[in-house]
Amino acid sequence: AVLKEAERAGKSFKQLMEAKEVIDLVKKQVAMFADSTYKPVSAMADSLSKSITKLENEFMLPADFEGYDHVTKHVNDYLWDAMSYEESVPSKNADRALEIAQSEVEAVVAKVNSFFDAEWKTWKTLCDEMEWKAVKAFPKVD
Repeated sequence: AVLKEAERAGKSFKQLMEAKEVIDLVKKQVAMFADSTYKPVSAMADSLSKSITKLENEFMLPADFEGYDHVTKHVNDYLWDAMSYEESVPSKNADRALEIAQSEVEAVVAKVNSFFDAEWKTWKTLCDEMEWKAVKAFPKVD
């Protein structure tokens, strides 16, 4: 059961990584367009990048984090806790750890899906209006 949740979280995280790559490619391409075209796409791309970084940080510590953070819990922490219980003798603690992990994964996956349904879709529409199709739609993770 924990592996299923880890897979869902992984799919969502992978979509965020792919979206970042798309943003970088689009920004490079539109840099050659006229300012009236470039500025709205670029400004929204910067906003999307910040939103993606914020979502990434819900999965795990930021890549550039230095120090020790034993207080902030991320999705990976909840999955790790549940997995360590799952490998031991079945117990109420194991059941509860799984419930918490499922709840946390569900919350973050919902935020990622919401991001792609709202902010990403708006940006994709803006890019699609430029008559070149560099931005793909992302399906919801079940």
